[in-house]
Amino acid sequence: MKLILVSHGRLAIGMKNTLEMIVGQQDKVLAIAAYDVDQSDFKSTVQKEVQNNPGQQIVILTDILGGSVNTELSKLVVQYDNVYLITGMNLPLVLTLVTYTGTIDTQNISKMVTESQKSIIFMNQAISQASEEDDL
Repeated sequence: MKLILVSHGRLAIGMKNTLEMIVGQQDKVLAIAAYDVDQSDFKSTVQKEVQNNPGQQIVILTDILGGSVNTELSKLVVQYDNVYLITGMNLPLVLTLVTYTGTIDTQNISKMVTESQKSIIFMNQAISQASEEDDL
């Protein structure tokens, strides 16, 4: 599997840097800062990666639903059977994808997305609830 992180600005670059700090160098992860000076044509860069890896599953993560990055790259899902697109990039999901050793398919990706969503917690509320439970 090849993982491509794409974001407005440098979020994807930072995500890859943080990923590599935790799990080491990741040659199968590409990070692209869309609209940066070097990546004004991010869609062509991603499309070339897809075309250069026809037999490989490619998972693309973007930063925000409805954003121009996600909208542009969603067209690749229709064109290529080996491309999966997920939006709402977060570190738990990136870590899960990189360390996953099973089959990359729609069902397994859906499970990974659901699990990563559980890592988004409003801590004020969680602490308050824990305090109330301790008082009982």
